[in-house]
Amino acid sequence: MQRVINKLGATLSASLTLMLGLCATVTVFVATSHLEEDAVNLDFERRAGLRAFTIQRGLEEAVQVQSVVNHFYATVGDPSREQFESFTRPLLERYPYVRAFSVQRFVSDEDRPVFEALRQGAKPGFEITTLQDGRLQSAPQQASYLVVDYVEPIAGNEAALGLDVSGNAAIRHALDAAVVSGRPASTLPL
Repeated sequence: MQRVINKLGATLSASLTLMLGLCATVTVFVATSHLEEDAVNLDFERRAGLRAFTIQRGLEEAVQVQSVVNHFYATVGDPSREQFESFTRPLLERYPYVRAFSVQRFVSDEDRPVFEALRQGAKPGFEITTLQDGRLQSAPQQASYLVVDYVEPIAGNEAALGLDVSGNAAIRHALDAAVVSGRPASTLPL
Protein backbone atom coordinates (compact mmCIF):
# COMPACT_ATOMS: atom_id res chain seq x y z
CA MET A 1 0.00 0.00 0.00
CA GLN A 2 2.81 2.31 0.89
CA ARG A 3 4.26 1.59 -2.51
CA VAL A 4 0.99 2.48 -4.26
CA ILE A 5 0.74 5.72 -2.29
CA ASN A 6 4.36 6.57 -3.16
CA LYS A 7 3.72 5.70 -6.81
CA LEU A 8 0.49 7.75 -6.81
CA GLY A 9 2.33 10.64 -5.10
CA ALA A 10 5.14 10.45 -7.64
CA THR A 11 2.64 10.38 -10.54
CA LEU A 12 0.68 13.25 -9.03
CA SER A 13 3.90 15.19 -8.43
CA ALA A 14 5.09 14.54 -12.01
CA SER A 15 1.69 15.53 -13.41
CA LEU A 16 1.64 18.69 -11.31
CA THR A 17 5.20 19.54 -12.44
CA LEU A 18 4.21 18.91 -16.06
CA MET A 19 1.13 21.13 -15.71
CA LEU A 20 3.14 23.91 -14.03
CA GLY A 21 5.80 23.62 -16.74
CA LEU A 22 3.17 23.87 -19.50
CA CYS A 23 1.54 26.88 -17.79
CA ALA A 24 4.92 28.57 -17.41
CA THR A 25 5.76 27.84 -21.08
CA VAL A 26 2.42 29.23 -22.29
CA THR A 27 2.84 32.32 -20.08
CA VAL A 28 6.37 32.95 -21.37
CA PHE A 29 5.21 32.36 -24.98
CA VAL A 30 2.30 34.83 -24.64
CA ALA A 31 4.49 37.44 -22.93
CA THR A 32 7.22 37.04 -25.56
CA SER A 33 4.65 37.27 -28.36
CA HIS A 34 3.30 40.53 -26.93
CA LEU A 35 6.82 41.92 -26.53
CA GLU A 36 7.69 40.91 -30.10
CA GLU A 37 4.45 42.44 -31.44
CA ASP A 38 5.15 45.64 -29.50
CA ALA A 39 8.69 45.72 -30.92
CA VAL A 40 7.38 45.26 -34.48
CA ASN A 41 4.74 47.98 -33.97
CA LEU A 42 7.31 50.34 -32.48
CA ASP A 43 9.70 49.70 -35.39
CA PHE A 44 6.86 50.28 -37.88
CA GLU A 45 5.85 53.54 -36.18
CA ARG A 46 9.47 54.69 -36.11
CA ARG A 47 9.94 53.92 -39.82
CA ALA A 48 6.60 55.50 -40.76
CA GLY A 49 7.49 58.61 -38.77
CA LEU A 50 10.86 58.81 -40.51
CA ARG A 51 9.25 58.45 -43.93
CA ALA A 52 6.61 61.06 -43.11
CA PHE A 53 9.37 63.42 -41.92
CA THR A 54 11.36 62.78 -45.11
CA ILE A 55 8.33 63.50 -47.31
CA GLN A 56 7.50 66.63 -45.31
CA ARG A 57 11.11 67.81 -45.60
CA GLY A 58 11.07 67.13 -49.36
CA LEU A 59 7.90 69.17 -49.78
CA GLU A 60 9.35 72.03 -47.75
CA GLU A 61 12.48 71.94 -49.92
CA ALA A 62 10.35 71.93 -53.08
CA VAL A 63 8.50 75.04 -51.90
CA GLN A 64 11.82 76.64 -51.00
CA VAL A 65 13.25 75.85 -54.44
CA GLN A 66 10.13 77.25 -56.11
CA SER A 67 10.51 80.42 -54.06
CA VAL A 68 14.15 80.68 -55.18
CA VAL A 69 13.09 80.30 -58.84
CA ASN A 70 10.38 82.95 -58.35
CA HIS A 71 12.93 85.27 -56.72
CA PHE A 72 15.26 84.67 -59.68
CA TYR A 73 12.53 85.84 -62.06
CA ALA A 74 11.68 88.82 -59.87
CA THR A 75 15.36 89.83 -59.83
CA VAL A 76 16.41 89.11 -63.42
CA GLY A 77 13.13 89.85 -65.16
CA ASP A 78 12.96 87.80 -68.33
CA PRO A 79 16.08 85.61 -68.40
CA SER A 80 17.53 84.08 -71.54
CA ARG A 81 17.46 80.31 -72.04
CA GLU A 82 21.16 80.21 -71.14
CA GLN A 83 20.58 82.10 -67.89
CA PHE A 84 17.68 79.79 -67.01
CA GLU A 85 19.79 76.71 -67.75
CA SER A 86 22.74 78.07 -65.70
CA PHE A 87 20.44 78.91 -62.81
CA THR A 88 18.62 75.56 -62.72
CA ARG A 89 21.64 73.28 -63.26
CA PRO A 90 22.85 73.42 -59.62
CA LEU A 91 19.28 73.05 -58.38
CA LEU A 92 18.82 69.90 -60.44
CA GLU A 93 22.11 68.53 -59.07
CA ARG A 94 21.12 69.31 -55.47
CA TYR A 95 17.57 67.99 -55.81
CA PRO A 96 17.81 64.89 -58.02
CA TYR A 97 14.14 64.04 -57.43
CA VAL A 98 13.13 67.13 -59.42
CA ARG A 99 12.52 65.92 -62.94
CA ALA A 100 12.45 69.34 -64.58
CA PHE A 101 11.98 73.05 -64.11
CA SER A 102 9.82 74.80 -66.64
CA VAL A 103 8.56 78.26 -67.42
CA GLN A 104 5.11 78.75 -68.90
CA ARG A 105 4.00 81.90 -70.67
CA PHE A 106 0.55 83.19 -71.47
CA VAL A 107 0.29 83.76 -75.20
CA SER A 108 -2.74 85.35 -76.82
CA ASP A 109 -4.00 83.93 -80.10
CA GLU A 110 -3.11 87.15 -81.92
CA ASP A 111 0.50 86.84 -80.65
CA ARG A 112 0.78 83.15 -81.49
CA PRO A 113 2.38 83.49 -84.97
CA VAL A 114 5.07 85.88 -83.66
CA PHE A 115 5.69 83.75 -80.56
CA GLU A 116 6.08 80.60 -82.66
CA ALA A 117 8.38 82.37 -85.15
CA LEU A 118 10.62 83.71 -82.36
CA ARG A 119 10.96 80.23 -80.84
CA GLN A 120 12.08 78.65 -84.13
CA GLY A 121 15.71 79.48 -83.23
CA ALA A 122 15.55 77.40 -80.03
CA LYS A 123 13.54 74.57 -81.55
CA PRO A 124 13.24 74.28 -85.32
CA GLY A 125 9.65 73.61 -86.31
CA PHE A 126 8.42 75.05 -83.00
CA GLU A 127 4.68 75.35 -82.66
CA ILE A 128 2.23 75.48 -79.79
CA THR A 129 1.08 71.93 -79.21
CA THR A 130 -1.44 70.09 -77.12
CA LEU A 131 -1.63 66.55 -75.83
CA GLN A 132 -4.51 64.68 -77.41
CA ASP A 133 -5.05 60.98 -76.69
CA GLY A 134 -1.45 60.70 -75.51
CA ARG A 135 -0.03 62.28 -78.68
CA LEU A 136 1.29 65.76 -79.39
CA GLN A 137 -0.48 67.72 -82.07
CA SER A 138 -0.81 71.34 -83.10
CA ALA A 139 -2.93 73.24 -80.58
CA PRO A 140 -6.31 74.30 -81.93
CA GLN A 141 -7.00 78.01 -82.13
CA GLN A 142 -8.28 79.53 -78.88
CA ALA A 143 -8.24 82.92 -77.16
CA SER A 144 -5.06 82.24 -75.15
CA TYR A 145 -2.53 79.54 -74.38
CA LEU A 146 -0.34 78.70 -71.40
CA VAL A 147 2.78 77.47 -73.18
CA VAL A 148 5.87 75.74 -71.80
CA ASP A 149 8.57 78.12 -73.03
CA TYR A 150 11.66 76.90 -71.12
CA VAL A 151 12.35 73.49 -69.64
CA GLU A 152 15.49 72.19 -67.95
CA PRO A 153 16.94 69.71 -68.34
CA ILE A 154 15.99 69.78 -71.98
CA ALA A 155 17.21 66.20 -72.53
CA GLY A 156 14.23 63.91 -72.11
CA ASN A 157 11.80 66.83 -71.93
CA GLU A 158 11.95 68.05 -75.55
CA ALA A 159 8.28 67.27 -76.12
CA ALA A 160 7.29 69.68 -73.36
CA LEU A 161 8.60 72.72 -75.26
CA GLY A 162 5.63 74.50 -76.79
CA LEU A 163 3.07 72.40 -74.92
CA ASP A 164 -0.13 74.30 -74.12
CA VAL A 165 -1.05 73.28 -70.56
CA SER A 166 -4.06 75.59 -70.27
CA GLY A 167 -6.42 72.65 -70.72
CA ASN A 168 -4.91 70.74 -67.78
CA ALA A 169 -7.29 71.32 -64.85
CA ALA A 170 -4.70 70.38 -62.22
CA ILE A 171 -2.21 72.95 -63.54
CA ARG A 172 -4.88 75.63 -63.84
CA HIS A 173 -6.05 74.93 -60.27
CA ALA A 174 -2.48 75.20 -58.91
CA LEU A 175 -1.88 78.36 -60.94
CA ASP A 176 -5.10 79.97 -59.69
CA ALA A 177 -4.23 79.02 -56.09
CA ALA A 178 -0.74 80.53 -56.46
CA VAL A 179 -2.13 83.76 -57.93
CA VAL A 180 -4.73 84.10 -55.17
CA SER A 181 -2.36 83.27 -52.28
CA GLY A 182 0.81 84.83 -53.68
CA ARG A 183 2.64 81.66 -52.62
CA PRO A 184 3.91 78.63 -54.52
CA ALA A 185 1.32 75.94 -55.20
CA SER A 186 1.72 72.48 -56.62
CA THR A 187 -0.30 69.99 -58.55
CA LEU A 188 -0.69 66.40 -57.62
CA PRO A 189 1.94 64.22 -59.33
CA LEU A 190 1.57 64.38 -63.13
